[in-house]
Amino acid sequence: MPPPKTAATRMTVSPTRPSTTEQPIRWQSAHAAPTLSDTDLHLWYIDTADLTASDPGDLKLLSADERRRADRFVLEPLRANYARVHAATRSILALYLEIGPAKIAFRYSETGKPSLATNSQDIEFNLTTVTDLAMLAVCRGRPLGIDCEQVRPRGQLMGIARRMFPADHAASLSRLPDAERLQAFYASWTALEAEVKVDGRGLAGREHAAPPAVDVAHFIPAVGHIGAVARHRLPPIERWRTLVLAGSYRCA
Repeated sequence: MPPPKTAATRMTVSPTRPSTTEQPIRWQSAHAAPTLSDTDLHLWYIDTADLTASDPGDLKLLSADERRRADRFVLEPLRANYARVHAATRSILALYLEIGPAKIAFRYSETGKPSLATNSQDIEFNLTTVTDLAMLAVCRGRPLGIDCEQVRPRGQLMGIARRMFPADHAASLSRLPDAERLQAFYASWTALEAEVKVDGRGLAGREHAAPPAVDVAHFIPAVGHIGAVARHRLPPIERWRTLVLAGSYRCA
């Protein structure tokens, strides 16, 4: 399934109405990784819709540890989703590193944030997964975080906001009309998730000091979704490269 057209807009993190100004983005099919400078951001779309069974080609690319993690999923569609996302992540990173996807080795921080075990090219990446898609953000030199969520009604929304956001932020959300509140909540939530993934401290460490001068930009990867990318000196959205891996990524 080809990825849908998307739109993006640079936003200031705010508990009020997100900006409605959108700059259309077209996902570009790519057989190779474009040149990646220190000021670039590449955003890759990984389609996971309609997966019902794990593909042997996906599993072949995973490490032994990743295959063990995949096996922990009781439901086969979830196992297939995990395998597809991590095989695609390896295949995309392999384009930059110019090695086989199965040869890539990762290391993990104490909170579980992955990075390349060997990284002479100073490649930074971060992954987010939703039910039917995943997004991999890639840059050079500075760590980044990405999050994407499906915008859907949920119970106890304001309870979550009061628990996770600053008090004045939650109060501002509560004053919005219902429809605007839902969109603003997810804009705030994805911004928070992306920010705490920059340095890997995670939601549990959200009250700790944030990385200095982190920029956040929101984007719409598909209808009914919203995402956010956070990074120190994040490039303008019009300079992002938005890509989808062409053809089969199951290479040796």
